[in-house]
Amino acid sequence: MSSGSGNFIFKDISMNSAVLNDRDEGITVWYHKPGNLRASAPIVFVMHGQSRTAENYRDVWRTFSDKGNFILIVPEISDEYFPGSRYNLGNAYTSRGKKKERSKWIFSIIERLFDSLRKENSLNTPKYDIYGHSAGGQFVYRLVMFMPEARFRLAVAANPGWYTMPDLSVDMPYGVANINLGIEHFRKVFNSRLLVLLGEDDDDPFHRRLRQTDEAILQGEHRLERGKNFFKAGKILAKKYNLSFKWKKIIVPMVGHSNSGMSEFVHSLLGKPFK
Repeated sequence: MSSGSGNFIFKDISMNSAVLNDRDEGITVWYHKPGNLRASAPIVFVMHGQSRTAENYRDVWRTFSDKGNFILIVPEISDEYFPGSRYNLGNAYTSRGKKKERSKWIFSIIERLFDSLRKENSLNTPKYDIYGHSAGGQFVYRLVMFMPEARFRLAVAANPGWYTMPDLSVDMPYGVANINLGIEHFRKVFNSRLLVLLGEDDDDPFHRRLRQTDEAILQGEHRLERGKNFFKAGKILAKKYNLSFKWKKIIVPMVGHSNSGMSEFVHSLLGKPFK
C-alpha cells in the first residue's frame, strides 16, 4: 500500500460461496496513507452507510487522515455480497437471532484485514480506531455489542437509525433476549470505549432511510431519540448488575443526518498515537 490514496482487493479466508454467492472477488478497500509514517502509525477504519459509497467516505476523510497522520481504511461492504441488514448486523446473526459462523462475521473480517494491513505494511500498531455513520454506525455499535474482544481502541457510532438494545427482555434484532449474551459478556461490552455520537438536528421522524417498523418506533420517533434511549438502556443494565460503564454520548450541535458534519466534529478524537 503506497502513500497517497488508492484501493486494493482484500481476499479473506471467509470469502467463499457461502458468503459471496458463488463468487470469490474479495472486498474492495479504499484507503489514504500519509507519507513518512512510523511502524506504530495509527489505523482508522471508517464504515460507510447503507448507500455503500466507500470511495466517497474515503474522500471525506482523507484530509483528516493527513491532519491526524493516520492510515485511513474504508472497506466497501457491497450490497451484492452482504445485502440489506446483513451489513448492519455484521453478518453475525439473522434477524431472528440465529448465530452465523463466527469466521464469516464482518467483524471478524475487519480483524483479519487489520492483521493483513499490519503484516503487508510492516506495522506494529496494537489496536485500531473505528468510526461509522448511519448504517455504518449500526455496524460499529454492534461490533462492540457482539465482539467486545475485538482490538478497537475507540469505537464511534454516529447517527444509527435503529438499535439492537442491551435489553434482556426483547428478542433480536431489537434486543438480545434470544441470543444468550450473559452478564459477563456485557461486563466486557460496557467496559469498551464506545462513543455514541448523535446529531442534534437528526430528529426527522419521516426521514426516507429511517426504519419505521413498530419495534423501531418503540425505540424513539427519530434517530436522536433512539440514540439517547440506547445509551440509557446500557446505563440501566450496567447499574442493575453493578457493571463498570465506560460508554460516552455526545450530541453534536447543529448537525443532522450528515456524515461530513459528524466527521468534522469527531475526527480529532481518532487516530491518536498508541503508547
